This record gives sequence, structure tokens and C-alpha cells, in this order.
Amino acid sequence: MPDSLADRVTTLLVATDLHGSTNAVWKLKEAAQEHQPDLLVLLGDLTNFGPVEWAKDLLEQQKVPTIFVPGNCDPPALLDLNEPPAYQCIHGKRLDMEGLSFAGWGGSPSGAFQGSFHWSPDVMKSGLEPLIESLDVLVLHCPPLGRNDLTPSGIHAGSPELAELVSAAQPRLVLSGHIHEATGVIQDGTTYLNPGPAMNSLAAVVNISGSGVWVTLI
Repeated sequence: MPDSLADRVTTLLVATDLHGSTNAVWKLKEAAQEHQPDLLVLLGDLTNFGPVEWAKDLLEQQKVPTIFVPGNCDPPALLDLNEPPAYQCIHGKRLDMEGLSFAGWGGSPSGAFQGSFHWSPDVMKSGLEPLIESLDVLVLHCPPLGRNDLTPSGIHAGSPELAELVSAAQPRLVLSGHIHEATGVIQDGTTYLNPGPAMNSLAAVVNISGSGVWVTLI
């Protein structure tokens, strides 16, 4: 952790893949009370193909500012859930909060397991590439290829197009979910985090400052 009080530390509570679980809601409440985050970051699949009202109620319950992207199992109507500063969807957006820059892209690539919120690589690239230069935190649902994306069958299910963008832009922190079994942290200049599915009571706390990124899986 930083030694200097001048090196501001921002605490993020990160969760993904709630899939409408009541247990996931309780986990978030308990974790927020214990860790006192500055910001809650949700990486998609808040619901299990709806309803939108469940996601809205979840967002309204949070006691800290919340940003999120939809997952492939969320209805596209989640894009319209915006009540800043309490909560906002950052799919296809860049914003500054708590001294950090964030950009987001939700859903998953079209094709197998595309679900109800999906995109083509060309649409993703044209929408996300202009947002990620000199970025602190990239908020995704689908991981980049080769980063927290290994399925139980031994297949890397991440997006090669996302991997290409991330490799070029090198944000400080990349957050993703989608692959439930790929919980973990990878550090290779950029820090990659999959906090694990919140439906299984998993989440992560990230402390980030100008000098480093520290991840605790909880």
C-alpha cells in the first residue's frame, strides 16, 4: 500500500454475474459495510434474462455510487438505468470518478452463448477504441482472450478483438466476468481481475492509487 497520504487510494468493490441471486445482494451489502468502498463496480449479468425491475431495485439499494455494464444475460433495457450520481451504466462511455478514468463495454460477442445482449467485433472496436487511451480502469463483461477466460473444457473463451485493444491501450486495470470458473488476478503490466460470480458469494476489493493496484478476492 502507498506510504504517502498524498498518494490518494480509491477503493473499488467489484462484483459480477449476480444472475438475480438474493445471496449476491446480501454479499454486496455485507462487503460494502465491511470495506467501505468509494465505488461499486458491477460487471454484468445482474439478472438472468431480466426482469429489468430487479436490476433497478438492486442499483437503488446501494449506499455508494455504482457504475455497471450489462452482461450477455441482461436485457438491453439495462442501458437506460441511469440515475447519476447514485448509479449509471457506462457501456460505450468514459467518465471520471473518484480520481480515476473509467470506460465500459458490456455484453459478449455474437455467436455461441451470445445471450440477449451481444455485439459484433466491428461495433465493439469502433465504440470502445476511442475511449481507452490513457485509461485507468476498463469495465467489461466478456474478458479479453487469454485473460481470466479459461473454461472447464480448456477453451479460452475471451475476445481476441478486446485483447488487441487492451494490448494497444494498456489500461492500468481490466475488470471482467462472464467465465464463472476463471476467477483470479493476472498482472503483466496491466492488472486483470475476474472477481468470480457473485451468485456464489464471490467478489473483490481493489485499492488503486497513482503508484499501484492491489486486489483482494473476498
